[in-house]
Amino acid sequence: MKSKYQIFIIKLFALFSLLIVIDFGTGKLLEYFFLKLKAGQNANVTYAINNAEEDLIIFGSSKANHNYDPSVFKDSLQISTFNAGIDGQTILYHFGVLKCVLARKAPKVIILDLHPDEFELDRGYDELSILLPYYYTHKEIQPVINLRGKFEKYKVLSGFYRFNSLPLKIISNSIKIQSEGVQGYIPLNKTWNKSMEEKTKITSQKGPDMVKIDIFKSFLKEAKNAGSTVIVCISPLFEKRKEISKSITIARKICQAQNVQLLDFSQDNYFFSHPENFSDPSHLSAQGAEIYSKFIAHITKEIINK
Repeated sequence: MKSKYQIFIIKLFALFSLLIVIDFGTGKLLEYFFLKLKAGQNANVTYAINNAEEDLIIFGSSKANHNYDPSVFKDSLQISTFNAGIDGQTILYHFGVLKCVLARKAPKVIILDLHPDEFELDRGYDELSILLPYYYTHKEIQPVINLRGKFEKYKVLSGFYRFNSLPLKIISNSIKIQSEGVQGYIPLNKTWNKSMEEKTKITSQKGPDMVKIDIFKSFLKEAKNAGSTVIVCISPLFEKRKEISKSITIARKICQAQNVQLLDFSQDNYFFSHPENFSDPSHLSAQGAEIYSKFIAHITKEIINK
């Protein structure tokens, strides 16, 4: 009986060891091809985390990614610019990427495009999975990724877990010849041709997410302490709102307390009167992005000169 029990334990240990080796090998293989991606959203994330040293870096969600044209800022301000905006992300992700950028070199200027409902609960935590491949190469972002759940720091021990959603993206993006967009910016070429949407009730009943609010404060503080000029923007919407969102009200108070300029274009009459500048109610078209970028670049120049 004892001999059979010992054999069972040895086989179980051997199987467990084999699974570890397979998991480690699969993770390393996926990581190798993942870091070689030259196209797609993940390639832009990798560049922002590993390489970005431009003088002006734009952070934000899809509204940042599609609304800010780096070439406009480069021409106007005569400084290198990169758009680090990524679809579907929140201040949680932006802060993680900021930590990686500041570990190398502080940009002269940081523009943070804040979603008008940025501090709502239940948004942005699952989406932090996009940072999992960098968990062990950039320890500064580990506390941010761990916000996904109390067991996250144990789950990431698995190489396959860190890359499990990426094989298809690796294959599809590997066959693209050129990267999408320019300097991270992806223009939208469709034009919105419907009437303006109207929101009469936008305040969430759940209350604001205090974790995101604290991270927003840390984003501003750490960027400023590193020597960067920080500008917070809320880019245009083609959506009439009857009330100011809690997130905008909170962000405005925090920016005032930290002496950071906040530019709110979310209810701007100029953009309301030009639907052709939108691709959809939340995003500007390429034409609209060029116009809006010129506005922001002009204001940025004034702030820098002061």
